[in-house]
Amino acid sequence: PVVPKPQFGRFINLIRLKDANAEKVLRYCDWLMKSVDKSNATSCHGNGTDATAEESAQGDGQPPSKRPKLSAEAEEFGEAPAEPLALEEVAGLVMSVMLQHGHKTPTHMAKVLDGNEQVLLKLKPSEADSRASFEQVLVKSVFEFWKASGLRLEITLDSLIQRKVISPEAVAKYALSHELGHSNYWNVVKQVARKSLERSQVARTDLHVAKKLGKEDVLDKCQVQLDEAIQADERLFMIIFNSIVRGYEDTKDATLRGTLLARIMSLARKHIADIKTLVDTAESQIPRVRNNPDIAAVFKLVSTLA
Repeated sequence: PVVPKPQFGRFINLIRLKDANAEKVLRYCDWLMKSVDKSNATSCHGNGTDATAEESAQGDGQPPSKRPKLSAEAEEFGEAPAEPLALEEVAGLVMSVMLQHGHKTPTHMAKVLDGNEQVLLKLKPSEADSRASFEQVLVKSVFEFWKASGLRLEITLDSLIQRKVISPEAVAKYALSHELGHSNYWNVVKQVARKSLERSQVARTDLHVAKKLGKEDVLDKCQVQLDEAIQADERLFMIIFNSIVRGYEDTKDATLRGTLLARIMSLARKHIADIKTLVDTAESQIPRVRNNPDIAAVFKLVSTLA
């Protein structure tokens, strides 16, 4: 889908598959987000006053020394928007253009990201709440673009997670807050959960190898990586189970409720070795489980089967 924004066309030309120039794209992003003083951006006769339409029309017949002087940004990127764009709006435009350029094959998308991922990484806020909003915009763009293709949806989201542009938690939050019954969305959640646990397993293996080989210089680093991976898994599965429980309570559709209970059962059983503590303490860890007999029963059953 083409985004109906005048800046979309400019981004189409700036974000390239070949000869990418992330710094130039970032300069354009900054140009769109900053408040531009029109008197400085286009000053007439060097006196800081805005040129009228009549003066602009006459400017073509004036000698170069008397024509309105444009700022460097205005010469490079054209007229700035009337009002500065919000960070999330700019990020959504950038992501939409990347998806447009990379839609042919996963290889095309990988090449687009290779040359332009730094744009998103440098735009990404450091403050937690702002970062979460930023990531949700990117995730929404991907879901909407690839809604009809589950495979490309999974591949694209996984690539963005691997590059640390978005987090597994952001993907799970979006997928489980939109169309709970959609199989493509649930497949994404399952993949995100599996990949997260795989990363923990890699960190666990690295620590084991470091201990076995006596690599004292990397032991602390490996332990920190493992601790961070385990905490990330806990946050992710809390988000998943909380979202499913909330969805179960919010719907009166018996079929959807049955589907959600089955999803809790299948996901918990598949990964019980890694999340047993959370499953065993679900009633105290996950809000509203103890007040929902059907969901509590599923967690108890999984716990006894482990």
